[in-house]
Amino acid sequence: MLPVRALAGGLLVALVAGCAADGAGDDDDAIASDDAALSALEAEIGFDGAIERLDEAALEAIDRDARALEAEGVATSSIESLTTKKTLHAALRRGPVVKAGVKTKALRTLDVYDSDLFKLNELEKTLCRSHRIVCVRVALAAFKARGASQAAYRDGNVGGRIDAFRHTYWNAAMTRSVGEDHAKAWGDAHENGYPQNRATPKDRVLSDMDFFNNAVGREIGREHANSSDGKTKQAVRDAIANGDVRAVRYDLGDRDGTLVPSSQCSDTVKCGT
Repeated sequence: MLPVRALAGGLLVALVAGCAADGAGDDDDAIASDDAALSALEAEIGFDGAIERLDEAALEAIDRDARALEAEGVATSSIESLTTKKTLHAALRRGPVVKAGVKTKALRTLDVYDSDLFKLNELEKTLCRSHRIVCVRVALAAFKARGASQAAYRDGNVGGRIDAFRHTYWNAAMTRSVGEDHAKAWGDAHENGYPQNRATPKDRVLSDMDFFNNAVGREIGREHANSSDGKTKQAVRDAIANGDVRAVRYDLGDRDGTLVPSSQCSDTVKCGT
């Protein structure tokens, strides 16, 4: 858990009051009434900290509202502002708030999320704060990538087909949702933001795999810009079956692992760990 330090005086009272209406719906009036609490929360954990605490349903609702405003031609700056408020408001409602003056664990971390994709490193946090609508959509794509990878394969959460699908589909989904430039920025930030990713020869093999698969994913996303999500997922599965993405085998004599075409992986030939 990452407890939120107690907020003093009137600000925490406002935070409690804002959460008291939990069943009333996440409408704009409720958000507007919580301005002081939302400002305090953003100062406390940042927009990126709030994003990390939202589930897929909350992110989808925020994205849906942003897309509706985009369709109406609302200025991006206004949509960013409202997206910030909706994100913080949703974060406030993730858990109970105790009385003023008492430390609280009102906000929970996302224990259902695969940290390989969405426990933000410092480079990702900078991107998240700079382009907030994009950050919502990147997080949403990451949720979908995690769920789909676990459903599609049973081998190799690190270095195997689960890992390969997760990274490839995440980048494909990001490309379709926010464009290839943002997708590459996020994919690179994810890989470069953890020094341990290149710390040892074994780590470097896994990192090379991720960079390769991220690039393939963006290519798939570009080619399926107007396709359904289902067809995009199938394209990723086909790429894995055809050996167009990479996985790691540890049974070929190199203890650090050998980067191989994903078509070598099967239920009998295990890739990854």
